[in-house]
Amino acid sequence: MIEQESFKVVIETKLYGQEDINQIKNHWQAFGNENKQIFLLINKEKVPHTYHQEIINELNDFNDTYDKEIIFASITFKEICSFFKEILQEYDLEMRALIDDYEAFCRESNLLDNFDTKIRVVLTGKTLQKNLEYRLYFHPRDRGYQNTRYLGLYQNKSIRAIGEVCCVVDVEYDERNDEFLLFDIIEGQPTENLEDNIRKLTLEAKEKYGYPEDEPRRFFVVKQYVKTNYKKASKGGLMGSRYIDLIDIEGYKEDMDLQDIANLLDGKEWNI
Repeated sequence: MIEQESFKVVIETKLYGQEDINQIKNHWQAFGNENKQIFLLINKEKVPHTYHQEIINELNDFNDTYDKEIIFASITFKEICSFFKEILQEYDLEMRALIDDYEAFCRESNLLDNFDTKIRVVLTGKTLQKNLEYRLYFHPRDRGYQNTRYLGLYQNKSIRAIGEVCCVVDVEYDERNDEFLLFDIIEGQPTENLEDNIRKLTLEAKEKYGYPEDEPRRFFVVKQYVKTNYKKASKGGLMGSRYIDLIDIEGYKEDMDLQDIANLLDGKEWNI
């Protein structure tokens, strides 16, 4: 007799990184009495650590309440392509052709995350020198953005410096009591003196530029900024953030480090 345990995989796909825990929980109702139950979340971008942990916590409660053993896993479309390529042998010609077709479909559908080669260009204006000094950039916590490996600091029609993001942290600071009401690491590892640098930048941004110190903020941390001068050739200033893919810049190579990229951009022009 040949017997196989029953199993069920429920798949949820997200294209733009939406975080809706109630929608996620509704999908768990689709499981019945299967021996193996897997909930798979497929995203264009990696699930942020805090949201991943929120899903785990809610799923543990759901499993305890309904006597389930649902397993949670998450993956990106890009990782699916990469993992398949890693395990396939040279002689698996049909499977290789299949995954090549799937990867082409994902690329044409804009499902492959280009995180590693993308620069988010952000406005700094008067705060540029402080951003460079403290190796930070911040904006309101609830502002939307695309995850990118690099930040470009923009001032006076040019990207003046670039940095590689190593940590993202949500912060709410109480100046009166000199304490953090919120200090939540979203991803990455905090750098040395991070809390002190955030405190200093928060207070100086208020005193010198009028930024409210008590608004919840998301800080992006880099280990260093490297100066460059990547000029905006089109008329007018920059309205909001822009995204530049290094793949589109002549001379870019994947093995370039931050200094190499800054040198590549220096003196060149770009348009929006």
